[in-house]
Amino acid sequence: MLARIFRTIWAIYGVVIFFLMLILSLPFFIMMFAFFPQKVDVWGLTYAHKIFAKVFCILTLIRVKEYNRDMLEPNENYIVVGNHQSSMDFVFHALATNRIYKWLAKKEIDNIPVMGFIVRRFVIFVARKDVTSRKASMQALNEAVEKGFSIFIYPEGTRNVTKKALKKFHTGAFRIAIETQKSIAIQTIANARQISNHRRLLDLRPGIIHLYWDKPISTKGLTLEDLPRLSEKVRATMMKYLKEEKKRFNLE
Repeated sequence: MLARIFRTIWAIYGVVIFFLMLILSLPFFIMMFAFFPQKVDVWGLTYAHKIFAKVFCILTLIRVKEYNRDMLEPNENYIVVGNHQSSMDFVFHALATNRIYKWLAKKEIDNIPVMGFIVRRFVIFVARKDVTSRKASMQALNEAVEKGFSIFIYPEGTRNVTKKALKKFHTGAFRIAIETQKSIAIQTIANARQISNHRRLLDLRPGIIHLYWDKPISTKGLTLEDLPRLSEKVRATMMKYLKEEKKRFNLE
């Protein structure tokens, strides 16, 4: 019971810290929008990855421990895919990289006060039930790749609130990778649910997030007929690390 109370209080603290940091960041973003519109994407994403995510994790006593990052080419941009276990995953994924990337995000985020104003230039929104929106987002994703950005996509689509290790994958990430002929870089967070439990509305605790990279999967020469095989290969890679971590730490 005491542990549950502590995690709830820590989650409230985390929410306050997150939105306070957003508000304090507003002058920086307003200045960029007003005076450096051509630099907004790069500067804003660099700030989000290198400063915002890092400071948030320091203040909430969370550390992201990476494995195998040396498998990535330092000057290459990728289609980055990751599993989605908790509401804080986007912070952990952003922190665990030496590059910057744009995200595929739900259109609803644009309606969140302050946050919507800040992130709309750094993500590509999609209303998944809107065919026109999906087509427009696919075009925007392709354009971002051509500009040199890596693209981060959750192939599960939304946060996994089931008891399964992974939900069924959508094909969008793999379709984009094949169409752009960009390699897929895989991030697997193995224990996010122990830091922030998806089964509770407010749940967070200090700790270490274990995040695993794997050797990028080349899409050179692949066609859309290879979508099922590519999706299954990514899924098998994520499952490997999830099973290893579960066995290593005796996780639920």
